[in-house]
Amino acid sequence: MEKRLLSNECIELSRQFIKDFCNRDINKCLDLIDDDFMWIGAFEFMYIHGKQEFINAVENISNEKPIKVSNDRYSLLFRNAHLWIVIGNLITSSLQDDGHLLFAKTRCTFVWKRKKDSWSLLHIHASHARDIPLEFDSAYQTPDINEYASWFQYLREVDFNDTKNERIQFRDLDSTTHYLLPSEIIYIQSNDKICTIYTFGDSINIRSSLNDLECLPFLLRVHKSYLVNNYYIKSIKRYQIQLINDVIIPVSQKNYLNIKKQLNLSTHNLI
Repeated sequence: MEKRLLSNECIELSRQFIKDFCNRDINKCLDLIDDDFMWIGAFEFMYIHGKQEFINAVENISNEKPIKVSNDRYSLLFRNAHLWIVIGNLITSSLQDDGHLLFAKTRCTFVWKRKKDSWSLLHIHASHARDIPLEFDSAYQTPDINEYASWFQYLREVDFNDTKNERIQFRDLDSTTHYLLPSEIIYIQSNDKICTIYTFGDSINIRSSLNDLECLPFLLRVHKSYLVNNYYIKSIKRYQIQLINDVIIPVSQKNYLNIKKQLNLSTHNLI
């Protein structure tokens, strides 16, 4: 019974540490870490040994925008009399002032040291999932929205509450009029003179050309047949883009470098 309680306590401490870090409440994090704390993260500077080095590395982080944490799951991997290891995975995301979406699937390993009646965090190893299919899959299926629903809803609420973001009107092939916010459009695919607008869990066919739709400022022309919403681009490689719902979009070989430059996929201090 006591071991189960300690396991739950260790798991909750791991969850709370991540939330405090993402909320930029660094002082709460410092209360938990060991003097010999070691952080190995996904970015170049994140190879940190020692509590003081960690303090120096995150000195200005309190001024950064908070990060939204969703779909976090943790479990105990190992324990003995002195060391407890917790593993976890989560989604971190942040909407920047310039409208750029920072998004990452993060995996974490925590090593906790148990001494008498207290815990100290000895080590964190965090990495970002960047899986990209080796081959282009043209079989487009309705996305599974469960994993991304909370973030999608958050973006939708941002749009809804921003009076500058007016709904965009589309008339489908059955003459039904649809009113969509920018955040509701993931990508648009063209097939001759018919365009399909893909949203989370739905699609709308309209009679239009991509050239007519390209004027929408949040959409990026990545291919002669595709426009994508900048908010939902997860990664890019030759010659394809992966969206956050794992749909793969082909990228024009001729314009690949220019498209990559426009995306401005600079690394950022998520976690």
